Amino acid sequence: RNMALCSPSETMTLCGREKPRGTIKATKALRQLAAEEYDLNWKIQYSVHRVSPAIAGDMLAAFRNELEPALRKLGVKPSEDRTYLSEHLLGVPTWQPAPNWSQMLDGDWKSATLDLSLYPNMEVNKVRKMLYLKFKAWASTVRGILASRGYWADAACPITGYCMFGPPTSTTYNELESLTHMLGFQYIPVIHIVLHYIIIIL
Repeated sequence: RNMALCSPSETMTLCGREKPRGTIKATKALRQLAAEEYDLNWKIQYSVHRVSPAIAGDMLAAFRNELEPALRKLGVKPSEDRTYLSEHLLGVPTWQPAPNWSQMLDGDWKSATLDLSLYPNMEVNKVRKMLYLKFKAWASTVRGILASRGYWADAACPITGYCMFGPPTSTTYNELESLTHMLGFQYIPVIHIVLHYIIIIL
């Protein structure tokens, strides 16, 4: 099944592809619908993945207040939520380069030399805030475009761990576990990026 995921700079059509089975890497490839793409206008890299039943359950808990009504509109029975989501829910991990403050002001996003693990650090705080605002604007744009086409979407707030746009539940979203699952990582190294999620239902 196809879906258009749009940002102001591009349109991308997503579709499933057959991949070999048998390894962690092959399983990841089977669930990946679109490889990494870097949006030069938004300075955001993203890929698109179907999620496992376990991750779908985590997403349902964190995004339940909007997600359950969306499922009921689709005619999905509550007992079938997790199965349906594992077949139709898309996770979109996003990555942002983290330049230092002067590089950001100069428009130099390629250097990305700032160590975001430094704390307390005023420069890191300023860059994190700018990256957060850029991600929120991008996610809001994607959510609006998809809503106009009849699709539900939300994002995990990197500050609170709750859903960014819909009414929050009492459950935070585990970005790290989902990331290692979707991208097939054994661990997450300390690198100069910021990771966030946007979640879409077909």
